[in-house]
Amino acid sequence: MTSGSKYVSVNQSGQVTIKRWTPKGTYKISVTAKATSAYKKAAKTVAVTVKTASKGEMAKEKMLWDLKNN
Repeated sequence: MTSGSKYVSVNQSGQVTIKRWTPKGTYKISVTAKATSAYKKAAKTVAVTVKTASKGEMAKEKMLWDLKNN
């Protein structure tokens, strides 16, 4: 993870998870693949852009989260 590891994570199979209440912005993920008999070693940086939901959607989500966790 190049930036945003507090908010964005990637599992072993490459699935990206963005945590709830992540601030909007662009987060960078470094991807690497080892060499095999069929492919050369490769590396790339990917940008993930997080956009915020509308205020109404965020208020509803927060209310549901508060009800569930209190």
